[in-house]
Amino acid sequence: MPSDASSRDADLQALRPVVPVDTDGAQAVERFQHEVLRPILKLQNDVILQLVDQFVQKYHTDYERRSDTDRRAILRNLLKQDSKLKRFLFGVMAGLFTAEEFAFYLAHEGELRRRMVPLLIQRVDDQRHRLSATAPTS
Repeated sequence: MPSDASSRDADLQALRPVVPVDTDGAQAVERFQHEVLRPILKLQNDVILQLVDQFVQKYHTDYERRSDTDRRAILRNLLKQDSKLKRFLFGVMAGLFTAEEFAFYLAHEGELRRRMVPLLIQRVDDQRHRLSATAPTS
């Protein structure tokens, strides 16, 4: 591997916040989820929320008039079913993989994508109050 790639990989790993999780005895895909996906999700949190907020504003103009239960359902469905948004979010995450992590991701793409969606849903749901469409108005 050229030195540029190894330098990039080291730089990417240095950017990631620490997310303490015990991965002893975990299978490779589960370990990847905890050691790679979760830190990247935490690092990219504001970008993820901004993307979801943009999609909500663009495609759900009545979002702010909905009940909290309906808002949660809208977000969940958007993250599960909107392929354009999912591809965008997956790209936001995959762009921060090291070369080795990207190879692993490609080898286990189906399983990892299935794991990424619930992680994204939980992250956005827990912070839905930060979306501009749901921000309190004065």
